[in-house]
Amino acid sequence: MVSLEAYIRSALPPGDKRTRVFHDAPGRTPPTLSRDHANRILLFNGCFNPPHRGHLALLEDAFHHSGEDLHAIAAVVLVASEEYLRWKFHRPRAEGRDVHLSDAQRIQLWEGELGATNNNWCLAYPEDQWWEVSDRLKRDLARDGFELEFVRVAGGDKVGLRSQAHGQWNCRTLITSDICRRVDFFDGGGKGHGDDGGNDSPATLKNHRPWREVKVADEILRERARQHVLHSPGLDGSGVVMAVAGDAGGTGAAAAATAAKSSLVEDNEEDREAALARRIDEEYLRSLSVRNKKRLWTCDCTSNSRGYTLRFIASDDHLSPDISSTNLRNIIANTELSELEDKLQGIALSPALLTRFVFARYGI
Repeated sequence: MVSLEAYIRSALPPGDKRTRVFHDAPGRTPPTLSRDHANRILLFNGCFNPPHRGHLALLEDAFHHSGEDLHAIAAVVLVASEEYLRWKFHRPRAEGRDVHLSDAQRIQLWEGELGATNNNWCLAYPEDQWWEVSDRLKRDLARDGFELEFVRVAGGDKVGLRSQAHGQWNCRTLITSDICRRVDFFDGGGKGHGDDGGNDSPATLKNHRPWREVKVADEILRERARQHVLHSPGLDGSGVVMAVAGDAGGTGAAAAATAAKSSLVEDNEEDREAALARRIDEEYLRSLSVRNKKRLWTCDCTSNSRGYTLRFIASDDHLSPDISSTNLRNIIANTELSELEDKLQGIALSPALLTRFVFARYGI
């Protein structure tokens, strides 16, 4: 396996002092490249002033549930510049505290939450510096035989019945989800605006073909469950990661299977095999449950020659519609400082760090 980490580090400007691009997550495989298909990196841009749980939920939905055929290996959160924030929030608040976080602070809030949640496939980066990095990254990967494409992730406000934000960052594919913001072409809860009035598919968008549902076959789920168990930490609680192809001392799936079996605590081979099978069954049932709660739809744009496509993840689970950056700013503006961190819990990313930023801004 070839790691994406070194390529991104090489593409960063010389002044970037970070020692790692992606967070360590024990038992989880870091972003890796393949020459067998296009490797896709998700791009999620925005102000994130401040970032909240809905932002992260949308990104996780897009990364984990956008389809095996997309081959998404990583994501980059592109944080808007301070100049853009000054333009967007140019009107002063009439009362209370204003919230105008620097791009470095917003990146820290993202990175803190990504590390705390073991999301080892994502990094946050200044949006106005990404063009240069992405150009170097694509060039270096192409030189070594890897194909790279970027895919945009956007909220429901960027994808609607009448307009869709195609083409930003030269992305041909756009992904959205209704987990944190409802969309106007699908009313949630398992029911869409089906064009025939009776089905539960999303309504057809302007200048787009009808939606097609993408279903994951049971046998794929079963194999995915098996691989997940074989590549998970040992069942004896040791936390030892099992060998995988390309690791020192590993010889692919056979070595992973041997390492998995050896970590089981049963006294004989038959019990170990049975325990391994139980783990696989449990993971398979968990995957079935997730599949039933996350339905993937795709459609093609008909009004251009670039081949734009949309992917929509319909979720049975939804965050509160009150989770937004606007509401977070209102909480910060109108909450007693002694109570602020508690009020931010479950809404903001890295609430303790965000509280410190607010305190520092007002000299507390």
